[in-house]
Parts: sequence; structure tokens; C-alpha cells
Amino acid sequence: LEVIIGWSNGRVEVRNADTGEVLCKDTMDAPISAILEADLRLDNRVQVVVCSKDGEVRGYVQSHGVVKTDDTKAEEEEAALVALNQTKQELLCELQNY
Repeated sequence: LEVIIGWSNGRVEVRNADTGEVLCKDTMDAPISAILEADLRLDNRVQVVVCSKDGEVRGYVQSHGVVKTDDTKAEEEEAALVALNQTKQELLCELQNY
């Protein structure tokens, strides 16, 4: 279960209702005036529709996979770099001892 939040600074967040973790976020240029559900594409799929005070409208389709925030992606990339650097150091040690 998720909670969708629209802020007066134009920020939109989707959060896990149990943990409060940010699952997705976006920013519009004006304050958020409405968040609703509608079939904007007329394809029998309901989207979340976000409207801003200046008239901008964006539709968001539900993802069936795992959506990662920028922070989560950055943490995973950093962990991968640490692992690669460790492997590099081990290989360099092996070459020096060869």
C-alpha cells in the first residue's frame, strides 16, 4: 500500500504506507493542486494523475516491477565500486607476488 503526497513546492512523492520509505518522486514547476485516478490513455488502465496550479497535468502508470529511488541507485553503485576496487587490489597483490 502506497501514499501519494503532493507538496506546495511542486514535489510529488509516493511512499510506502507502512515504512514511509520514498518509492518514487517527481517535481513540477508549480504547487500541486490535485491528485486523482483516471484512464487518461483510454486503454482501460487507471493512472495516477497529478495536476499543478499552473495547469500542468502528468499521468503515472503503476509499475509492476521494483522502482528504485536515486538514493537507492547511488548506494548500489557505490557498493559495486567498493567491490570492484577490492577485487582490483586483490589482483594487483597477486601480480606483485607472481
